[in-house]
Amino acid sequence: MLIKIINILGLIPLVIYPFVLLANVMSFAGERSANTTMFNTIISYIFLVLSTLYPISILISWKFNPSNKLLIALLPIFYLIICGISFYIWSNSGKNN
Repeated sequence: MLIKIINILGLIPLVIYPFVLLANVMSFAGERSANTTMFNTIISYIFLVLSTLYPISILISWKFNPSNKLLIALLPIFYLIICGISFYIWSNSGKNN
C-alpha cells in the first residue's frame, strides 16, 4: 500500500510536465547574456537536463521494481529533490552576499 502511495506521489509532477518541457526547450534555444558566469551556465544546464528527463526516472522506477522495493519506489522523489537542489543553487548563484 505504501509503495502505491509513493508511486502516485511521484506521478503528480507529471501534471505540469508539458509546461516544464516547453519552458526547458525555450531555455535551451535561448542565448545567454555576455556577463553570465560559467558556474551559472553549468548549473542552469544541469537543472534543465534533470527536469527534462524526469519521466525517465519514473519509467526506471516502474521497470526495475517488480518486487515493490521501497528504495526503488522512492527514486522519482529523490530525483525531484535533486532537481530542487539544483534549482535552488541556480537561483541563488547570481545573488550578491
